[in-house]
Amino acid sequence: MGNRKSGRTVTPGHSPGQERLAAAFLKNTPEMNHADPRLAPAQAIVNAAMQTARDRGESARMVGTIGDSTRQLVTDRIKTFMDAISLAAAVIWWLE
Repeated sequence: MGNRKSGRTVTPGHSPGQERLAAAFLKNTPEMNHADPRLAPAQAIVNAAMQTARDRGESARMVGTIGDSTRQLVTDRIKTFMDAISLAAAVIWWLE
């Protein structure tokens, strides 16, 4: 499927807007994501995953790794239009 105007291929389930939003989430600091109402729920999921790791007594290195992995998972879900409930369920499943 091509987009005649831009000449770019559009993959079902993806949109350029969602791709830009996902890229912004990865590029931004956690504070910037928290301040953006479109990204705040996703950042809250990352923060919760990292807090859960801290509560479990994980090392600082592991907490960072979990944060990075969760950010990537959230980014992938933003790209594929998953709603917040599905995203939260996926992260909770992943942390268990």
